[in-house]
Amino acid sequence: MKYHQIFTVHTALGQHLAARFRFTALVLFAVGSVTFAGQANEMKASANHGFRPGQPWPDTAGTNINAHGFCILEHAGKYYWYGSHKIAGLTESQKNEAGVRCYVSADLLNWTNAGLVLSVSAPGMNPEVADAGILDRPKVIFNPATKQFVMYFKLYPPKAAGETTGTDIAYTGVAISTDPAGPFEYQGRFLGGGTEKGSGDFAIFQDTDGTAYQICVRKPDKMLVCGRLSDDGLKPAGEYLQMAGVEHATEAPALFRRDGKIYLLGSGSTGWKPNAARMYVADQVTGPYQSLGNPCQGVNPNNHFGPGKAFGGQSTFVLPIPGASDAWIAMFDIWNPEDPINAGYIWLPLTFDGDKPVINWRDTWSLAELGGKLSRKHPGDLPAPAARQNFTPGLVWADTQGVPINAHGGGVIYFAGRYYWFGEHKLPGRSEKQLADGGVHCYSSADLYNWTDEGLVLAVDEANPQSDIAAGCLLERPKVIYNEATKTFVMFFKLYLKGVGYETAYVGVATSAKPNGPYAYRHKFLGCDSPKGSGDFALVRDRSGAVYHLAVRKPDKVLCAGTLRDDYLFPAGGYCPVEGIEQHTEAPAAVVTGDGFYLFGSGTSGWKPNAARAFFATNLTGPYQSLGNPCAGVNPHNDLGPDKTFGGQISFAIPVEGKSNAYIAMFDVWKPEAPINGLYVWLPLQFNSGKPTLQWHTEWNLASFRQSESAETSK
Repeated sequence: MKYHQIFTVHTALGQHLAARFRFTALVLFAVGSVTFAGQANEMKASANHGFRPGQPWPDTAGTNINAHGFCILEHAGKYYWYGSHKIAGLTESQKNEAGVRCYVSADLLNWTNAGLVLSVSAPGMNPEVADAGILDRPKVIFNPATKQFVMYFKLYPPKAAGETTGTDIAYTGVAISTDPAGPFEYQGRFLGGGTEKGSGDFAIFQDTDGTAYQICVRKPDKMLVCGRLSDDGLKPAGEYLQMAGVEHATEAPALFRRDGKIYLLGSGSTGWKPNAARMYVADQVTGPYQSLGNPCQGVNPNNHFGPGKAFGGQSTFVLPIPGASDAWIAMFDIWNPEDPINAGYIWLPLTFDGDKPVINWRDTWSLAELGGKLSRKHPGDLPAPAARQNFTPGLVWADTQGVPINAHGGGVIYFAGRYYWFGEHKLPGRSEKQLADGGVHCYSSADLYNWTDEGLVLAVDEANPQSDIAAGCLLERPKVIYNEATKTFVMFFKLYLKGVGYETAYVGVATSAKPNGPYAYRHKFLGCDSPKGSGDFALVRDRSGAVYHLAVRKPDKVLCAGTLRDDYLFPAGGYCPVEGIEQHTEAPAAVVTGDGFYLFGSGTSGWKPNAARAFFATNLTGPYQSLGNPCAGVNPHNDLGPDKTFGGQISFAIPVEGKSNAYIAMFDVWKPEAPINGLYVWLPLQFNSGKPTLQWHTEWNLASFRQSESAETSK
């Protein structure tokens, strides 16, 4: 990882902190006629109720927090999170920072976006900032003498024209504001560390008397040094002293005071790749320091990194847990240099066993567990998230606990009064190339708007590398169907064995006695009578009750259909090509109407979206008639229209219970560099004289469907 520094702010007011971060498709539909609710560009996100380290962390508008290499400042009962704003689509090797973004919270869990408080593109911005190669790791303190908020950030000048940014010389930039929510005004820069090359990663430690120190990695020798800042905080006040006892090339420093001693948390120097954390203690900020070793314990299940890799992160800040007598929060960045905007955050309790610091991994936790209290309610006492009453396609969709839904390429069934949504569980911090599939995640809902997390109902096998679903396999597009005769829920999924790649695709089968699992893996088979198997698929029950496996045959990409046995566990016989379907139509899903079968799908363009396509036939196996592209309108969140299917790909069509001929088309907006951040687009299906239309709507609800409307399917 490009190890920038971590930094700890201690104001005279005291610091409190603890936050949580947190193509190919084809569908058959029935018919309905709809009208729509008013439109809105933003959704109201559900409240976060606990810290979930390493998981995506949306703000109160439902957008993932974009503030990296960050710090937290407490002031007047509110918390301010400052971090580098990363630009979508740019890597760390490019100029990818737009400035410093700020979020505000009263409870350390739910953060409201306060905007860019220092923008490199602000009118009249000094070229030292506007043209900077890198602007990162902002730290903010309150100066009680000047009554100003002072921001520090690492500032690299641009490299020669035509080259990527360089890091040979690093300045410390300074900006000030009279308001913690900004805007901040740039004041200039200085060379920290006492050398002509400046300094890299740094912390700003503010002692109890208000004196501020810069603790920084001196360039070029990578020694950690400490220098007092001037009374106004705008420049060094004297020389920098080497911090004796701190190991060479210790980066990302974060400091805090406990029982009269100074504690320092940091990392080694391994670029963007994580390494073991290291911790030290001293009687004064300049040292000498004594090593306390690696405080981390446990394993991050999202990426399988333990103490040797600091859970996959790098320290950035430490603050006392509000109201707790002897507990802190250690905060880490999970760097993603190829897609920095989708880098993650880890916040964990830092406690002491005697005088030994311990940072234990926890999948979830709250301040209350450690005796923490806020001036307002602690996270466990927060009111239940407000119920959703509308669909907002293309925006982050959180479950009833405020966590973004993680069920991609999915499908939905209805059973005993509840809907069950099954989809691919994507692992945080991994791209599709890095094998991001963790199994099948399930959510349940009574109204299709508000979804309760039912957990991982089928997990990849971490213990047995010989298993068909061993960790590292590709487990995609799960679909579930209920077998009334056997009283069994049967799950099919597309399965590529570990290490094999995409040449041969199996159909994986799992079963459960309950819709919300757990599901037991049963076996695999090769679909479509092909030695290479089959790819994207649908499970379709026709009007006679027979169930078909409708799948894309490999390697010729012809859509084929085959009936399943009465137990649904294997094909009953051979497959036949589906007549009239254009070759390279992928990801089938089906809905049966009174007049026949509507089929919707996509072309083949890898992870990139393409135009949807629709078909109709009176028999499931065809011949089908092409109905063209059913999409209309433009997705305002990405400016993509019908030729790119709003940026998505269809996955399923949901029959709406209790409404005649009412169906919802489910689309995935794939994000192969950060699959867990993929989005969902759900739209109602309209028919006009038998021709389907999927019109973009920024907001809509189920009240739009007309309950008694007959299907218009005449041809």
